[in-house]
Amino acid sequence: MIPHNLLQAIPVHDDIFDIVCLAMPCPFVFPTQGDAEWGSASHFIADAKANAGKCMIAAPAPGGATYLAGVMFLKAAGIDQDVLIRPAEGGNDAATALMSKAVSIRVAGQSDSARFVRGGQETALMVLSTDRSAVFPTSENITDIGPPAHYAI
Repeated sequence: MIPHNLLQAIPVHDDIFDIVCLAMPCPFVFPTQGDAEWGSASHFIADAKANAGKCMIAAPAPGGATYLAGVMFLKAAGIDQDVLIRPAEGGNDAATALMSKAVSIRVAGQSDSARFVRGGQETALMVLSTDRSAVFPTSENITDIGPPAHYAI
């Protein structure tokens, strides 16, 4: 886990995130367990604000694009002080942490999460895009939760 005071010290700025996102071929997804109480990213954000420190996100590869997407989502949603980040060694580690309920949500690529969503093990809360996802058409996108569109890929 990364303490909030250290998270604030990570130099993640909009211009850095924009450059990282240009290299990504598809948007990031924020899935939760298939049986989770949250039906949308908006519900997750409200719960995280109401229960500061109780929600945790698994973000693979600290410093990588997926990890930065998680950090930027938390900052854009205004919950970077409320949600703990659990660095994961990779996508499989993050998926295992989510399935075992060690974390509340994870950051993933669409292709990584799609098989779990189709199988009912995960629910895609949000896609980090300004457009609806063809893969997850019922999931919210970044503009649904209100942050500036420049946080989207």
